[in-house]
Amino acid sequence: MKKLYFSMGLLLAGTAITAQSLMVKTAGNGEVVKPSTPTITKATVVWSNDFSNASDWVMANTSNPALDWSIETDPNAIPVLALKPAAFTTVSNGYAFINSDAAGQGATQNCDITIANPIDLSAVSSVGLRFQHSYRTFEDRRTVQVSNDNGATWTEFVITEGLNSEANQNTANPDILTLNISSVAANQAQVLIRFHYEASWGWYWAIDDIDIIELDPFDLKAIDTYGADIMTDFEYSMVPMSQVRPISFGMVIKNIGGDSLTGAGVDYDINDGSSSVETGSFGDTIIQSTMIDTLFGTSTFTPSSVGTYTITLTAKADSADADPSNNTMTRSIEVTNNIWALDYGTDEVQINQPGAVGVDSNGVFKIGNQFLSVGTDTIWSVEVGVGSNPASVGNDFFVEIRKFNTSISDWEVVATTPPHTVTNNDLGTLVNVDLNQSVSLRGLPIAQGEQYVILAGHNGGSFTERVSFTRAGLVAEGTVLFTDDNDALTRFGNKQRAMRIRPNFDRASNSAGVKENASVLVAQNMPNPARENTVISYTLVNNTDVTLTITDAMGKVVKTITRNNQSKGTHVFNVNTSDLANGIYQYTVRGAGSSVTKSMVVAK
Repeated sequence: MKKLYFSMGLLLAGTAITAQSLMVKTAGNGEVVKPSTPTITKATVVWSNDFSNASDWVMANTSNPALDWSIETDPNAIPVLALKPAAFTTVSNGYAFINSDAAGQGATQNCDITIANPIDLSAVSSVGLRFQHSYRTFEDRRTVQVSNDNGATWTEFVITEGLNSEANQNTANPDILTLNISSVAANQAQVLIRFHYEASWGWYWAIDDIDIIELDPFDLKAIDTYGADIMTDFEYSMVPMSQVRPISFGMVIKNIGGDSLTGAGVDYDINDGSSSVETGSFGDTIIQSTMIDTLFGTSTFTPSSVGTYTITLTAKADSADADPSNNTMTRSIEVTNNIWALDYGTDEVQINQPGAVGVDSNGVFKIGNQFLSVGTDTIWSVEVGVGSNPASVGNDFFVEIRKFNTSISDWEVVATTPPHTVTNNDLGTLVNVDLNQSVSLRGLPIAQGEQYVILAGHNGGSFTERVSFTRAGLVAEGTVLFTDDNDALTRFGNKQRAMRIRPNFDRASNSAGVKENASVLVAQNMPNPARENTVISYTLVNNTDVTLTITDAMGKVVKTITRNNQSKGTHVFNVNTSDLANGIYQYTVRGAGSSVTKSMVVAK
């Protein structure tokens, strides 16, 4: 099942996870990436082909049933709506095309398209192969193969690696890819180029406008970005005030020039929507030609107010870049009052079973994200993205939260919600699930320095008995985890789409909690962040004694105000914060046997 709501084999094969392996995260190599906006490097073209003459190419296959590449002239032959019509520069006079989608389920493709006559590159010492292409991935393998001895031997350059490739990803239309093939083709007189494709009901690959170029000596390209230093933290698209931390980030950069680059690094700028709040740089390394490096940096800037912060990252090196237009990428982080998320909320796809391990299990399935807490707070509910598949209606799902227990070096379940039955109104939305485990336990306190895995799950069964959960933007390897019948956590080993699972720290998000505490209603302090003073408004349903308690991030009480026999109605606490250090605080208003806790920030 490829193009329906359930993607069997959708993710990279998982590996069994141990507690220690999650506690120590490693950086990825950044080689499997979502293609960037196409750019054309400034380089001298020494050979080109636009597929206008089919006799320039030789096709061969061991497909079952037999299927070769073809020279296609219809721009709308592309089987993916978002990538049609094909927008290659010379699309109307022909392009190379292989269509696994049209071959259907059960058919396999293994085929080559090879330039018929060898290319003389004996006078070219730095060789790049540049071409326009488009594709959508689904476990299909794409490689470029180069021979310098008229086809006796071949060297392979991998574009997508079958099962190890992110599923259902589109390129740009077109994507322009440049490969440094100097190691094989430089100063060689009998060079052949071929494109190799393997699939089984995958999607397609279309190629046009091939150039062999003499590479610029110094050319750096930004390949991908990270929204955190993934050596020490996870990537968050939304961070609540109680969890704000210094903004950190990373960038994957590639040397696509012919020579080594020294002083390779990244300049960054953080903007709060109105102005730049910090600039800086990180990294100072050497990157050899064709090599990729991933660099991480951490700013000294910690957000102190709600809003969206955009980080602009620009790759740099000691030498002047031949094409600086492809050196810059951006990341955004939204600071919220109460919502914590990793998913970026875009490019949604659905999953309802552990196809990641190649098994269509009918058993229990749970999948979610990992979070690292840097402050104290309480999770009152969890928002779960439910897919648009109507087969989910009438089926139950639940939320499970696990915490890493250092005393036993393992993960333990600390919260499980009652089941939620999917309705028609839930389809394609974020469903808020109360964290009600019992009458007395309405929320889950979390502590500074703790790691949590928050999972959405269903109890298995056939496809029509499951619930489809949505995933969105790509995050670092090791962030997304799942379990099946054996209940052991398994993580995905390359970049994956984060689950749309968002803890909510607002007590009002828990419907039972609101009813339970209706005798005391508390507003967010104003202003927030506070400097010299802040005002906390509260409303009492009945006359009662009222106590305000303010605690710091370590749980130490720093202020207490008590008012006896307070009359019902709305009142305010005027709080002097001039003697409080900058940081995040919790304030709790208690009265009539109930309480409400919220977070505030002091920033001077």
